[in-house]
This record gives sequence, C-alpha cells and structure tokens, in this order.
Amino acid sequence: MIETTLLAVLTGALSNLTSDAIKGIIGKLASKHPEVEQQASLLETPLPFDEVDKLFSQMQGAIQAAAANGEIQLDGAELKALSGIKFDHQAGTVLINGSQVQASILVTGGGQHATGKTIIQGDTTMTSQGTSIKMSGGAQIVMTGGARIIQN
Repeated sequence: MIETTLLAVLTGALSNLTSDAIKGIIGKLASKHPEVEQQASLLETPLPFDEVDKLFSQMQGAIQAAAANGEIQLDGAELKALSGIKFDHQAGTVLINGSQVQASILVTGGGQHATGKTIIQGDTTMTSQGTSIKMSGGAQIVMTGGARIIQN
C-alpha cells in the first residue's frame, strides 16, 4: 500500500522533470518495480495504432477520459501525467480549449467505432515526449468518428 502511494506521488512529481532525469529515476524505481521499466520502454518506441488501447489499459499513472454520449470540456485547464493521457469522444464530444495538456503519450479522438467528435482550439498546447501541437490565431482541429491523433 505504501509503495503504491509512493509510486503515485512520484509519478505526479516526475511529470515536471527533464527526460534524462526521468529516465534515471525510472531506472531506480524499476529495480523494485519491474512493471515501471516495462512501461517506460514502451514509451520510447513508436506505437502501432492498434496497440494504443492495449497499452493504456495496462499503464499505471495514465489518465483516460471517455465522453460516452455526453461531453468533456477542458477550458483553460492544465493537465499533466507522466505516462499518458487519452481522450475518447465515443458517441459524445470532447472540447479542449485554451488548455495545456502534457504526457509521454497523448491520444486524442475516437476509437474504432466512435461516432462523436473532438475539437482542439484556442491557445491550446498538447505536448508528448516527442511532439507538440500548438493552436493559436483561431486555428482548430476537428476529428470525427474513428479519427485519432497519437502523439508519442
């Protein structure tokens, strides 16, 4: 119980460190928690589209949000996670406006049978370990159905 709580606290604290520092700390954690090293190694390689859902179901410290038939709104929010963040619009709507979203892996859009939509707009920045999307000047990304953006 204490180790799980410590891992959760460290995961949150690590989200603000540099990549080299994170790799060093992950190495130390992996000596007691082999699953940490396994998850970290998955983050260092490009992910095939069909493996994303499987990875998120096994990932510790990931944030997953599904709209179902409703709506998820991030308006002027700051959201950070060490491992990953996934927004799935399903049959609803995900709106990300004027927000900062940061994680090693970001997945935004819908799953294979989705019918909803995701809108990214405003002064939004979405940053993964290897990519960054910055919206400004009225720009907007709209994804419908099974369209996804996978950033890693």
